[in-house]
Amino acid sequence: MLTPITIRPSDKAWPRCLTERLGKDAPPTLHVIGSLALLAARRTALFCSVKTPGSAILRTLDAARSLRDAGVTVISGFHSPIEKECLHILLRGNQPIIACPGRTIDQMRIPAECQPAFESGRLLFL
Repeated sequence: MLTPITIRPSDKAWPRCLTERLGKDAPPTLHVIGSLALLAARRTALFCSVKTPGSAILRTLDAARSLRDAGVTVISGFHSPIEKECLHILLRGNQPIIACPGRTIDQMRIPAECQPAFESGRLLFL
């Protein structure tokens, strides 16, 4: 089990764009497990509905492969079935991934399929 690091707006690792975009509504802290350097990268968010039409599924999986192959940092909760499929695709690449579980990361265990990416410093849990 890993213990999260807490960062605040005054910390060097704090993503400045969070404060710039959310202003006073920005959270007072972030809790992370993994390489803080990933927070500095430009990120593309992936959000997919639980009910995704079949025609969109193939395009989404192709997009995930393209993002992986281009080395783009992807941030997502990876909760919906299609997001989970995208995570499987992304884990086969070398690009950074930021995962935002829909639960606390205190005492979190890194899933076995995520271990290689986490250990190589390219997977951050936020």
